[in-house]
Amino acid sequence: MNYHLPVRMVRAVTAVALLASIATTALCASSHPASAADAYPSRRITFVVPYPAGGATDVLARLLANKLQESWKQTVLVENKSGGGGVVGNDYVAKAQPDGYTVLVAITQIIQAPSLVAKLPYDVFKDLAPVTQVALSTIVLTVPEQQPFKSVKELVDYAKANPGKPTAPSATPRRRISTANSSRRSPIST
Repeated sequence: MNYHLPVRMVRAVTAVALLASIATTALCASSHPASAADAYPSRRITFVVPYPAGGATDVLARLLANKLQESWKQTVLVENKSGGGGVVGNDYVAKAQPDGYTVLVAITQIIQAPSLVAKLPYDVFKDLAPVTQVALSTIVLTVPEQQPFKSVKELVDYAKANPGKPTAPSATPRRRISTANSSRRSPIST
């Protein structure tokens, strides 16, 4: 059974989780002596990207890894573990030793997954902890010039009046309005 959480609820839960992680980080940092903080990282760190190499998340992870490697004088490896729309990589990190040496470089899919995937092999709120926001990205809605709609309102009105006619390709699987293959198109749900 797919359960879709309201967007406001997802945003609120994300904000609370982020604030909790910042508070936890601050508390942990203040409770450890400086020598413990100076010792990290003492070995290789692995950034896990739950998507194929070459995408935006992968490129961002590699740029970040290069800068952190220079700063820390420690190897930072980027490992792509794609599959299941990010679930394979997310699960890998969720089950990794919680020592700070296996780090997930995730996008908003991680918070969307519980409402899109019936049964996840991990609990995003219990098994993973947000550390920081690394980047922001913009999602753009585009249509061919010859389409009869020129605004989102017109698109929604058209979709309601013409069920199943408008379609939306996407590289991200398991979304209600998309498919993993842009040559196959799914109807837009309204």
